[in-house]
Amino acid sequence: MEPMTALLVNAVVAGAAAALKPATQQVVKATYDGLKGYIKIKWMKLSSGIEFLEGDPASKMRQAALKESLAKAVQADGLDEQVLKAAQALLAAVANDRASAAAAQEAGVTVEDLKAGASIDIGRVLAEAGPVVVRRLTAEQDIRIGEIRSGNPPRRQ
Repeated sequence: MEPMTALLVNAVVAGAAAALKPATQQVVKATYDGLKGYIKIKWMKLSSGIEFLEGDPASKMRQAALKESLAKAVQADGLDEQVLKAAQALLAAVANDRASAAAAQEAGVTVEDLKAGASIDIGRVLAEAGPVVVRRLTAEQDIRIGEIRSGNPPRRQ
């Protein structure tokens, strides 16, 4: 799968998983709704695939169905800058909200095949239930990674 399509799929899965959590910040929910809106405008036929995924964002079968549909849509129609920016904004919002980041991790979202014409800046990642997986990052300029915690964080006394 093309790296930008993978980024888009990860954003939709992360947003769908986060939107189900009551503790998710409103900015994450609004950013997810914005991305869904762009996708529905560009690829109306993907609406049902996103709704199907929202029923169980952690389902590998549902994720695979969305990946296949999105890959075909992107191959046929291309991926525009507006959709890509919305996906990047959603991933940033998820990363900055503890409840959203945990939901995305539970759904199996990883940072993978990310390429940038400028810099990549990953602020804070907390994976309470599993590993943090980052693969194949490429940037023309800087790659900055802030705090990453994996596993159960130490309890504060």
